[in-house]
Amino acid sequence: GLRKYNAEMRLPLMANPELDIFKAFRCFDDFEGVPLHGTFLIDTNGRIRWQDIGYKPFMEPKFLLEEATRLLRL
Repeated sequence: GLRKYNAEMRLPLMANPELDIFKAFRCFDDFEGVPLHGTFLIDTNGRIRWQDIGYKPFMEPKFLLEEATRLLRL
């Protein structure tokens, strides 16, 4: 967990009971009627450069940091 980093994690969280934001980002399974997990890399211009959407949370932060570095150099 965060304890091993000896640091505070500041991460904004928001509730969306209407699910409209989930649907706007295609993080909603219409067939099952459930929200999905979504991880996005968004550049400074607001463009989605990379995304992972699915039933399970994205658990490969090292890959994402490497991919972010590669994509943001383009």
